[in-house]
Amino acid sequence: FAMRPMQWLKLIAKNRGTVSVAPPFGYDLCLRRSNAKELADLDLSSWRVAGVGAEPIPAELLAQFGEHFSSINFDSKAFMPCYGLAE
Repeated sequence: FAMRPMQWLKLIAKNRGTVSVAPPFGYDLCLRRSNAKELADLDLSSWRVAGVGAEPIPAELLAQFGEHFSSINFDSKAFMPCYGLAE
């Protein structure tokens, strides 16, 4: 995941995934490593629950992710804070 974080979003789009969860660093990696070419063919409109947890959740990160990926139909209302250990 850390090597190719955009693969996560590509799989959600390809398989029309509705629920997927990651720690905040996963959302951050996607923000930092995405480019317009990779985003061109993605559609995240099926993603209904975007779980985020296992470490502190910066509200600004979620706002940035929601804004950045809204162009490929990500709905920031899908964010669901979760509690759980990453290990």
